[in-house]
Amino acid sequence: MEAGQGSTQMTMHMMKVLLSLMAALSFGSLMVLIAVL
Repeated sequence: MEAGQGSTQMTMHMMKVLLSLMAALSFGSLMVLIAVL
């Protein structure tokens, strides 16, 4: 039971990290587009 809960928390953490990374990448590309335009 505890192991399953831990893996679930790890998955949630990984999802948050992936989401933040994608947000940072999209924000960076948006800034580059604005700078180029």
